[in-house]
Amino acid sequence: MARFQSWVPRLFVISLFFLIIHVLDDALNLGEPRDWGVSVPEFLLIVASLYLILPPFGALLARRGHPLGFLLVMAYGLQAFYGAGLNHLRHLQGEFGGVGLIGRLLTSFGIDCLAMQGKGFVTGVLAMLGCGVTTPHTHAWWSTAVAAIDTVLNIPLVLLCAAALVVWVRSRGSRAALAGAPASS
Repeated sequence: MARFQSWVPRLFVISLFFLIIHVLDDALNLGEPRDWGVSVPEFLLIVASLYLILPPFGALLARRGHPLGFLLVMAYGLQAFYGAGLNHLRHLQGEFGGVGLIGRLLTSFGIDCLAMQGKGFVTGVLAMLGCGVTTPHTHAWWSTAVAAIDTVLNIPLVLLCAAALVVWVRSRGSRAALAGAPASS
């Protein structure tokens, strides 16, 4: 478990660094706040509220070996892999629409997540889940490199979190078995 407690927070910090670069590019160079219907400072505040509170808290908990920490970091890693990573790479192919798995699920419940353009925080959350449609745009080569690196970094981050949770569950089962075993004489 010590290996996970050490590597998960490290990979998280590196991933978050690349994600921050990506967010600043979206805010300052690509005009994504306009799609959300907010100003650049509001855009940065929304993104900061989503990425700079729970995920770092999760990394702190993971550092201490707490399963909730691994779950929080894994959720961050999955979202960063999909939202900031794969969606960015899809833009290179001219695909600016959302409606991935989460979008289809919301649509099946009668929620039109593509009609959420310009709704501020709601638009931001849905965009991060791959539901929004962004204005067609192009990314600088370095921005694409940052997104690609972050996408790749999040694969081992998610896998390490999942492995840590498996180890934690198994260790709990072993402890429970030992607690229920009769004492040897």
